[in-house]
Amino acid sequence: MSYVIGFPEEEKEDIDATLSLAVQTGILGNNNPLMQMPTVLPGTDLHKKYFGKLTRKVDTYFALGIEFNYGTRLEIDEQLINESPEIFSSFYNIPCKGMPLDQLNMIASYFPFIVNFYPKSFYLLSKECGKSVSDLFLEWLLWVNDKLERDEITLTPSDCYLHFSHYAESLLASLEKVQRKYIHDILRYETNSLDVAQWDTASDKFDLAGADLSNFKPIKSKKIIIDEFQFNIPVIIDDLKKNRVKETYPEEPTTLVFKHENKQLVVNEINEFGKDLLNLCNGKNTVKNISEKLYEKYGTGMTLDDFFESCMEAVQTLGEMNYLSS
Repeated sequence: MSYVIGFPEEEKEDIDATLSLAVQTGILGNNNPLMQMPTVLPGTDLHKKYFGKLTRKVDTYFALGIEFNYGTRLEIDEQLINESPEIFSSFYNIPCKGMPLDQLNMIASYFPFIVNFYPKSFYLLSKECGKSVSDLFLEWLLWVNDKLERDEITLTPSDCYLHFSHYAESLLASLEKVQRKYIHDILRYETNSLDVAQWDTASDKFDLAGADLSNFKPIKSKKIIIDEFQFNIPVIIDDLKKNRVKETYPEEPTTLVFKHENKQLVVNEINEFGKDLLNLCNGKNTVKNISEKLYEKYGTGMTLDDFFESCMEAVQTLGEMNYLSS
C-alpha cells in the first residue's frame, strides 16, 4: 500500500492518523508499504497553489533516479533543477504545518521497516507509553543511531531486526507500571516470526515408509521455533487485527510453533502433549522410549501398547507438518 504524509495543511495529528493506518495494515499482514512525501508536479493544483513556497530540503520518492555520478547527480543536472523550479518542481518540497521536512523525510524513508517487522509491538508500545506514533518512531530512530554511534541518522531493516526488541524492553522497563503485560509476549512473537524466516520447510519431506517404527528415533526440525507464552497470543492477535486494543487479558499459557513455508509464516498452537513429545525428539529417543516417558502423564485409561500407537500417529502428524526430520 502507498501512503503520502506531509501535505501543506496537515497537522501532526493528521500525519499520525496516516501512520497509524499504515501500522494497522502491517498488523493485518501481507503488506508492502510505500511511504512518501507530496510530489509537486507541474500543472497540478499543488503546483499552482504552493509554487511560491517551494523549497529544496530533501529528495522525495519521485526526485530520485538521475544519480548518474557515482550515486550523486551531475552538476549540470543540479544547475537545471535550481534554475527552473517551475519545470523541475518534483525535486522541491512544500513546507508542512505539522512537522519539519527533515522529520517527514526520515519517517517516509524508514517507517515502513517498522510496519514490516514489528507493527503489533510498535502499536502497543505507543498505546502503553502514551506517545504518538510519530514521536515514538523518531525516539526509536534516535535511540538506535545513538547506540550504533552513527554520524548521520539512518535506519536499515537489519537495525530493526537486531535492536528494536531491546529498545522496546528498555522503554517498558523505564515505565512505572506496564498495564498491557501481554506486550512482552507480542514482542517475542514478532521476534520469533522474524527469526524463523531464515529457514524454509517447504522442501522437507517426511516419510516413514520402510522405517523400523519401534526403533525409529525422530528428530525435531532445526527449522522451527517452539515457544511458550503467558497469554493466549492467537486471541490477542485476532483482536489487534480487528483494532481492539485491550488493556488486560487473563493469563492463559499457550505454546506456539513457528515455521516458514513457501515464503510464508505459519504459526500453529500445540497442546502440552505435542510440546513434550517434540522436546523428546532429539534423535536419541525411539518412539517407544518417548511413549514410555510420557505414558504416566498422558496415557491414563490406555495400555502402554495403545499409547505407543498414539505416539506413533502423533509423530507421523508432526512430521507431515514439517516439525520433524525423518
